[in-house]
Amino acid sequence: MKWEDRSETEISTETYMNMKSKKSKPNVHPLFIALFFVFSACERDETPTPVDACENTNYTYINDISTIINQKCASAGCHDGSNSLRPFTTYNNVFNVRLELKNAINTNFEGLPPQAKGRLTEDEQEIIVCWVNDGGPE
Repeated sequence: MKWEDRSETEISTETYMNMKSKKSKPNVHPLFIALFFVFSACERDETPTPVDACENTNYTYINDISTIINQKCASAGCHDGSNSLRPFTTYNNVFNVRLELKNAINTNFEGLPPQAKGRLTEDEQEIIVCWVNDGGPE
């Protein structure tokens, strides 16, 4: 019997039986399988969470800030009370300008303090910022 001579029912039944008797194979390209294993085996590079530089610091004016201020700011001719500049000679003087100090550090001092007096190091700047962030304890 020729293909053309078959009825639609016979063709459908035969097609169904052929499909049922043959095991269907998944149509997945081997390259996709290989890529799956390659990418699933890779580890993600987790970006480390930034560490808060001020976490667990206990800077105080007496133990930390006064030394920096006396060496770099309240020296002769600057914030020592002998001129029109705000004096940084006491805790209260420095505490009252703590936010301005932090802002000055964050804006790179815009030319201050003079080079001759010595710039604050990055560590000194960090100590002052952390002290301000902690509320400026004495």
